[in-house]
Parts: sequence; C-alpha cells; structure tokens
Amino acid sequence: MDVLARSPDTALQDADTVAAGLFEGEQAPAGAPDAVVQLVASGEARAKLGSIALAHADGRRWLLVGMGARADLTPERARVAAAKALHRARDAGANTLCWLLPDGAGGEVAGALVEGTVLADYRFEEFKSAPPPDERPPLERLVIACPDELQNDVGDAAVIAVWVNRARDLQNRPGNDLTPGALGDYTRALAEELPGLSVEVEGRERIAARGMGAFSAVAQGSAQEPALITMRYEPASAAGSPELAFVGKAVTFDSGGISLKPGAK
Repeated sequence: MDVLARSPDTALQDADTVAAGLFEGEQAPAGAPDAVVQLVASGEARAKLGSIALAHADGRRWLLVGMGARADLTPERARVAAAKALHRARDAGANTLCWLLPDGAGGEVAGALVEGTVLADYRFEEFKSAPPPDERPPLERLVIACPDELQNDVGDAAVIAVWVNRARDLQNRPGNDLTPGALGDYTRALAEELPGLSVEVEGRERIAARGMGAFSAVAQGSAQEPALITMRYEPASAAGSPELAFVGKAVTFDSGGISLKPGAK
C-alpha cells in the first residue's frame, strides 16, 4: 500500500473513497457534499466510536466514521476508527482511500490513522494457492489530507506500520518453515535491502565456543542448526551518537509445554 500526505486542497483528486470523522454534537465536516450532510441530519450517521455511514457523492464514496466526543480523541481512538473505515472501504471495493484529518488534530492522530489503516489491511497469504473468489483486493493507496508540516508524521507512521506487518509475517510462518537458519537468511536479505545494516549469523560451533551453554543445550534437541544473529545498524547519520543494544530470543519452535497442555488447546 502506498501512503501519501497531501494538503487538503489536492488530497481528494485521486480518491475513490473519502473517510471523515464525525464527533458528538457536531455536523458533517465543512465542505462535505449534500448527501453527506443528509446522513447526519437523518440520524443515519452516528458519532459512536467505530460506527460508519456510507454515501455516494461527486463520483466518490464518503464514509462518515464515528469518533466519539472530540475532547476524547486520542491516537488509539483514531487507530480504531481507521481500522473500521478500512474494512468498510474494502468491502465497497475501494482502491484509494483519503482520510480527512479532523480539525485541530496533530501529528500523533495523523500517524494513528495511517497505522490503523495499514495494520488492519494486513493479510498473510504466503501459503495460500489463491485468494477466495469473493475476497476484495487490498487497498492500493492511502492519502492523509493534512497540513504540510505533518508530512513527516505520516511518513514515519507508514514506515512503522509496514515493518510491524513484516514482523507479523515472520510470526505467522510455522516452525517447519521459519527455522533458525531461515531466520538467519531473512536477516541477511534485510542487510542487502537496508543501507547501514550489517548482519552476522553464527551457528552451533561458534555458540558453544562463546560459552553460551544454555543456548547450545536447548538446541541439542533439534536437527536444525541454532543461529546467533547479530544485526548492526550504523547509518552515517548516527556517527558519534550513543550505542543502543537490544537482546532478545527468537523462538522459532518451542515444544516445552506441549505435553502439559490439554489436546483441545
């Protein structure tokens, strides 16, 4: 999905679907077509968080998305509303969705609209031969109509959401596919993709030589080689900045509790 930030006067030009928030005690957003205004006047559009009403006007679909009280608007509420809008837009066959940033909202809300949309559009299809015949395609483009000074917030949120979905791809791969060696190969591919990133993958012998007894002992029970993966991100812009390290474990398969769990679970 392409994510763009555009000024409000140009944001609608390619959009087949427009989403706008509706707040308690307020009317439709300024400049909305008559058909959208009528949704509010008729009571069909409600301000309850996550409620959605649909109208067609000016050759586009218009979604009025309930966002509750304006004073209660938070980034998390914006994420929830964006996810609801995404599912409704996809059901309607949208290709390009434009979100009108609520008046007075800042970069956190603009970013949350991006995150809610991109995360809700996630599907894991690596092992599917073909999608169901009636399944709608994913959204092609998301446009956030916002002031120019919020473009960086939109861009940052898009990067975060895309890489969260990349992590979900890893999480969804079964243990017989994402082995430690396969995870090492994945990180090596990342190093080729991302400037400033280097990767070192060490196997069983190097792990034992380092004195990492618990690590090597756990891996004894598998024919798969364990992998100690070190990723270093050192872009030129980081020269002279403090070093920050994250240490964690990526358990690709864990049989430890299987014998303790009832079969139904």
